[in-house]
Amino acid sequence: MAIKLRLLQTYDASHEAEFMELERKFAALERQHKDFPKGRRYKPLSASLPVNTLVWEATFPTLNEAHQAINFFAGNEQHEELARQQRPFFKDVRMEFLEELSWPEASRKQRTCRSIERHD
Repeated sequence: MAIKLRLLQTYDASHEAEFMELERKFAALERQHKDFPKGRRYKPLSASLPVNTLVWEATFPTLNEAHQAINFFAGNEQHEELARQQRPFFKDVRMEFLEELSWPEASRKQRTCRSIERHD
């Protein structure tokens, strides 16, 4: 079961440049340290989220590992210093854990059309 962790951070749009500069530093921190959880960042163009929202997301094998990533961030001094600088710009912050759904493919036998018997 794969788990997607999503952090949704809505920020004060009047401070977008400062917010994004700090986010660039977070991304650099991820790249510099191989033990850092690696995520992807998104900014909504057309979505239910406001356009002044940053979405960070990463996929983990288990829910426990997703929680460990959150704890890792909270326990890292460099991450916490950047977070301290970024917090004044936050309007809303949410965290989501999403379970990936998957179903095994039907066997080839089940997918094959059965021939229709003719009764003349």
